[in-house]
Parts: sequence; structure tokens; C-alpha cells
Amino acid sequence: MIDLTQPPPDRWIKDTIGEPVNMVRLSHAVDMQETTDQNSQLALSILADAPSYRYGGNSSNGRTHAIWALFVLGRENEIPTQLVPLSHFCQGWVGKSEPPPLPTELLLMYAFASLRLEMIKDAKTAVLLASRRRLSAGQREDLADLVLGVTSSSYDIAPVPS
Repeated sequence: MIDLTQPPPDRWIKDTIGEPVNMVRLSHAVDMQETTDQNSQLALSILADAPSYRYGGNSSNGRTHAIWALFVLGRENEIPTQLVPLSHFCQGWVGKSEPPPLPTELLLMYAFASLRLEMIKDAKTAVLLASRRRLSAGQREDLADLVLGVTSSSYDIAPVPS
């Protein structure tokens, strides 16, 4: 079960994390040494690699990693800057029948972040687009949890056209 009061699951990023592309600044290195929590250390490492965000084999994974890291570190106020370009792209893709060329984990993260930030129209869009992808059993469970989050929201938003 996905808990919207906690950071997103690390399973959405752990298989796609690559090695850092950029040099780590001294301030980031000090921050990483000051925490013993592994998720916080990974989050700091991801953000230290901006703008690549340790994207690994697919550059689209960088945005997934950045959003996850910001949630882990409690820096939710910085997340909308990661969501705006994604929102524009996804809104333009809604009318197409095929899934967008984005990693499934990014769509799940977009849905999670949109729900958490009470951007219900964006959450509906992300859920719709993720449902068009071929999903693993675990991803189907995560999507079902996110759908429950969308349908249980108290916001009266017109449904996303299909």
C-alpha cells in the first residue's frame, strides 16, 4: 500500500539509479556525511548530480530520481519545478491512444507527487497514461493504490478525457 504521507517507494528508483555524472560539490559531500539514513544519503547524492540526477540508462529517469529525492528530504516546495514540464507534456499526450515515451516509474511518481500536492487533474492524467503501459504485477498494484488516491480525493474535478 502506498502511503501518501511518506516519501514515495524507493522501488521506483532503485533499479534505474546510475553513477553520478557531475562532480559533487564540497557542500553536498558534507551534507551526505552528516546523515546516517541511507535514503537521505542517496537523495543527497541524486540532487548533488543535478541536472542529471543519476539518470542511468534513460535520461527520463533523472526527473523520477529528483522528485523522489526531494520528497525524502522534505523539500516538497521544490517539486513543482520538476512537475511543470512533465505536466505540459502529459496533458498534450492524453488524446493519443498509445502510451507516452516515459518510464512507468516516472508516471507513477508524477501521480504520487500530484496527489500529494493536491494537483488532482495532473494525478488523473498520470494514472490514465500509466494505465496504457504494460505493467508488472507490482506496478499494477502501485497504480491501483494511486487510483484509490485519486478516486478518494474530495476534489470535484472533471474527468480526464480518454
